[in-house]
Amino acid sequence: MLSPAHSFGTITMRFQITMNMPSRSGNSVHQVIGEHPAKTLEELVNILSQSDFIIVDEIYKDNDAARGMGNFYSVGKLAINPLFIGKIKVFSQ
Repeated sequence: MLSPAHSFGTITMRFQITMNMPSRSGNSVHQVIGEHPAKTLEELVNILSQSDFIIVDEIYKDNDAARGMGNFYSVGKLAINPLFIGKIKVFSQ
């Protein structure tokens, strides 16, 4: 279930962003679910190519969301440096 988090005041999309940097738990990459007002993946890539940083609304999922029954919630705004992004996909869980 995709639940709304606080947003940018416009319709946002959720993206799963894989960062080429270690996570807190020691994994070699760090994944972020973020909401951004870009309407498509292509639009987000265009914005990234013109920016030193982008701001997303970082989204966490509760324990039940991992099984498809829980909720997602915002933990606030996050600035991301595109130089460390390895891949991005539209998040559709």
